[in-house]
Amino acid sequence: MCRDAITELNHLVGRIVNNLNGSRVIITADHGFLFQQQALEQTGKTELAVKPADTLKTKKRYILGRQLPRHDECWKGRIADTANGGDDTEFLLPKGAQRFHFVGGARFVHGGAMLQEVCVPVVHIRELEKESIAQHEKQPVGVVAASQPIRLVNNIDKVRFIQTDPLGERFKARKLEVYVLDAAGNGVSSREPLNFDSTSSVMEERIREARLKLVGSGFDRRSVYTLVLEDMDTRTRYSQYAVTIDLAFGQDDFF
Repeated sequence: MCRDAITELNHLVGRIVNNLNGSRVIITADHGFLFQQQALEQTGKTELAVKPADTLKTKKRYILGRQLPRHDECWKGRIADTANGGDDTEFLLPKGAQRFHFVGGARFVHGGAMLQEVCVPVVHIRELEKESIAQHEKQPVGVVAASQPIRLVNNIDKVRFIQTDPLGERFKARKLEVYVLDAAGNGVSSREPLNFDSTSSVMEERIREARLKLVGSGFDRRSVYTLVLEDMDTRTRYSQYAVTIDLAFGQDDFF
């Protein structure tokens, strides 16, 4: 029954926020109750050896009166202390889920000092703003070069990258395309796709390697080259690094 009520409230709040343009919803409830499916056993009952003489009200979960006797199975207190009362009225409460042994039904009972009786729940639901929604959504993992400066010394060379965080509740996979551009923005290498999708908490297991093949000739170690990391989903430049191309032999040196 409680699970059904929570599900109904969840659906109702969703309709208010998504269909009726509501931005704030407050959910509260009346005080709680004690309910037991099976008949109450004797161990769940608190019996008083002598019924208090000067009682004002007698219930299964409390007794109000004056000069009430102390009992090991009861909490005793004064209304003046708990509710700022102005007289000498006292109360007895059975400890825990116990109930006083009186005639009548005992499966469904209000009153007492249980948490569900003395606390009124209030749930304040507010629609998230766009900035807050973005913070709660999964973000693509970060990617950085494993070492710098980056230097290519072979026509086919490798560059390593580290996935900064494992996949999980906060992060999702990121797909990148890696390539090299010259100062004029022309591509001078192959374009290599890399998928950063590791769930490992060990950093060494989150390393990916791009095997880049240089295209063309006449590379100058003093020229400016750029290693580009392009997001394959958005086709935007995610990151970039300066690269030195310093080939020991040019392609024509082997012919």
